[in-house]
Amino acid sequence: MQYRFGLRLKLVMIFLIFSAIISIAIVLVSGSSFKVNIMQKYSDNAIAVAKLTASMLDGDRIEGFAVSLEKTEDYRRMQEMINNIKNQMDIYYLYVMYPYNTEDGIYIFDAAITPEQEASVGGTSGYLGLPVHFGNNFDSALRVMETGLPSEYFDITDTMMGQVYEKLASAYAPIFNSKGQVVAFVGVDVSITEADQFINSAAYEMAAVVISIVVLCMLVLILIIQSSVIRPVRILKAYAEEIADAKFGSQIKIKGHDEISEISFVFNRMSKSIERHMNEVKEINEAYYKFVPSKIFEILNKSKITDVRLGNQAKVGLTVLAFQVVGFQDIILKMQSNQMFEFINQVLNTALPYVIERDGVVETFQDAGFSSFYTEGGEAGLASAVSICQRFNALNRSQAFQLNQKLEIGIGITSGPVMLGIVGHDKRLSTISISEYTTFAEYLQRIAPKYYARILISAEAAGRIKRFDKIYHFRFLGFFYISAADKYEKLYDVFDGDEEEDMRLKLQTKETFENGVELFCAKKFYEARLAFVNVLKIFRKDNASREYLYLCNQYLQMEDTGSVGIYIEHS
Repeated sequence: MQYRFGLRLKLVMIFLIFSAIISIAIVLVSGSSFKVNIMQKYSDNAIAVAKLTASMLDGDRIEGFAVSLEKTEDYRRMQEMINNIKNQMDIYYLYVMYPYNTEDGIYIFDAAITPEQEASVGGTSGYLGLPVHFGNNFDSALRVMETGLPSEYFDITDTMMGQVYEKLASAYAPIFNSKGQVVAFVGVDVSITEADQFINSAAYEMAAVVISIVVLCMLVLILIIQSSVIRPVRILKAYAEEIADAKFGSQIKIKGHDEISEISFVFNRMSKSIERHMNEVKEINEAYYKFVPSKIFEILNKSKITDVRLGNQAKVGLTVLAFQVVGFQDIILKMQSNQMFEFINQVLNTALPYVIERDGVVETFQDAGFSSFYTEGGEAGLASAVSICQRFNALNRSQAFQLNQKLEIGIGITSGPVMLGIVGHDKRLSTISISEYTTFAEYLQRIAPKYYARILISAEAAGRIKRFDKIYHFRFLGFFYISAADKYEKLYDVFDGDEEEDMRLKLQTKETFENGVELFCAKKFYEARLAFVNVLKIFRKDNASREYLYLCNQYLQMEDTGSVGIYIEHS
């Protein structure tokens, strides 16, 4: 009879291993945290005592005592004060040392030790002038002398005090003279032997409690798994056998002889048939999404194509990008039909990758252009536009489009609420977007060449781009009046995608140009005219300045300009 290594036994072994790991981890982490907290309190107390004592001592007098080695009345008063601090603060040692150099020094003060300390240590306190060789034990004290800063954390040393083994924690604070120089240091030693023993004892007790709890939880989990996992798995096996005629394409590797391996055997029988059907569905979906982007279904809150119905709609905030080739109709006049298709696809294959790679959704195509939208802010839309322009610049330089002229493009970008929905007939459905912002983006794309711009972006779209004014090069083009909404919208000419020379000239004339726009908006047409003339002297191809100059000349001939609009374009 073949031995069966059951699932129940496997789970018990897994839980035993994990229980041990979890118990050890909890004990180590909690014990370490507990020890750190306790030691931090000791450290803070020792440092505070050292700083307090140092603040109460006069560095000039310390220097005097170090020279004279005489116990004056003033010296005895300070000694008494140090003794009081030691007794009140419950510390092991409190002393003041005066270093001659980095190796040798003397005691100035050493607080009186208790009778218990004297009995256990077998000695007495240090006296005035008692020589001290620092060695490695006072590295932290010398560092305090060098930096003029008190200890950040105490040093722990294991020391034999007579017949007693003590674990001491030491902290130091500098003493300054009237010139601000460090002349001596205060040392504080705290015994942490009892605290260390207490921590170790608490750790053992906590380990016992944690292990008991984990073992108890493991037993409860085993009982739960017995009823909620093993039994349902056996039921699943019975149901799987009912659909055993279908098969997965990928075969489960069968290991062992437990319940899972039996289920794996049954599911392998289903795999091939399901693989074939799933591949068919996948191919259909991929083909359909080439015509209707899946993102639109997400916006309409539809999980699959068959859920879509005529009239489904949703309103969502989007960034809209409209792209088109300038003068498309004139370009294709001399082309044959097959050449038109090749040209259109060449343009779209150049531009669309930069939209798709930034999660843009192409909604519609028109001529050699398209309209797309972005759901996650305006950064991706503007970045796509700049990349498209830079790519077309490179292709124009290499004459990749085989035209007798440079291929120019126009891009408009806006942001705002857009209504997406399904229109048509039950037998023929299509998606459509309806919004003033979609129309606005297409309008900006059309007028971009008029103002010698590649990319026009609305202020609302720019406002959705973090650090827009730090990342991109742009100039304020003026106001656009949207008659349908009866509001004004600021326009910006982003010229990061312009040719290098045009970008340089726009940067050079930006301040003068924007000053002219401000004067124009303030209806100071004469001063604005002068500003735009100065721009054109440097940048003759600046059609935006030329358009403003024309408007200024027109308005200067009018007697009453009160009703004149301050916008440069309107819809």
